[in-house]
Amino acid sequence: MATPARGSSIIATVGGQTPTVTSSSWAPIKRTFFTAKDVADPESLYKVLYKLQENFHALAKPLSQNAAIPANRHTGIVFTAGQTLYIQHRLGRAFQGYHCVRAQGGFPSFMEAAFPAGTDASSILPLTSQNAGTFDLLIF
Repeated sequence: MATPARGSSIIATVGGQTPTVTSSSWAPIKRTFFTAKDVADPESLYKVLYKLQENFHALAKPLSQNAAIPANRHTGIVFTAGQTLYIQHRLGRAFQGYHCVRAQGGFPSFMEAAFPAGTDASSILPLTSQNAGTFDLLIF
């Protein structure tokens, strides 16, 4: 196995693969090489720690920019056809979207409904289901 060049990426996509959120977050990480001698000197130790911190920030950047990562999954939401439910999403901010991740007893077909007076996207997701069924929603 070939030894990677100093400062090379730890991972890379193969062929025409589309990188995932997690593989994209690992891509900018560079190896930080150091020896015991490097960390004995305070100035060199500072440089090593600074490089490690830069790598951590490079890792966290794609993850922090993905809206679907800080999401809440709501399971077993039962709709009748044409019913509107006001789902408390508990995100602590306005929701940006939702995905139906599981459907039982009906095809998931939703429309966002109007907010009741005094509420907004920071607390609830108003959904009208076109079909009856039990659904699990990922709200982000």
